[in-house]
Amino acid sequence: MLNAVTIGLTGYLFLICILCGLFLLFIDARESHVSNRELRLSKVFGWIHLTLGLAILIMLWLI
Repeated sequence: MLNAVTIGLTGYLFLICILCGLFLLFIDARESHVSNRELRLSKVFGWIHLTLGLAILIMLWLI
């Protein structure tokens, strides 16, 4: 089994990814969609952030 040494920043990284993803999906996507392209880009990056946050959470749980 691999031993990993962390200094506690991964918990904050998980929280930041989740909060940024929620911000992009619920606030930025609805407030500042000047064009259809910006709306799509905001939704894509929001889902990417949520996926990264969940992946970090799963990695923290498994290690």
